[in-house]
Amino acid sequence: MFLAAEGRPDQDAAELAAVRDVCGDRVRLVATQGALGHLGSGGPAMDVALGVRALRTGLVPPTATREPLLYGAADRLGRVEAPLRNVLVVAAGHEGGVGTLVLEAAR
Repeated sequence: MFLAAEGRPDQDAAELAAVRDVCGDRVRLVATQGALGHLGSGGPAMDVALGVRALRTGLVPPTATREPLLYGAADRLGRVEAPLRNVLVVAAGHEGGVGTLVLEAAR
């Protein structure tokens, strides 16, 4: 799951709590902004491209950050090789809009 992870502790904690409420601890988490910066409207497109790459290669990219790793999610943020069937990309705008895209591996 590619998180919006805007780098604001209150928003990031709320996002992680929502993910845990729905998915528990079953999903790998990726937050790209720590490594790539805030790309504005290009951020979600970059996450989609990285999600497609993860589906093709089976490599989940790591999360680079200097902050506490999403408040207790550190065990699910490192680079890992894993068979993937789906990737969820979450995008959040500054005005409060949120969008999601589910990518599915070709069969």
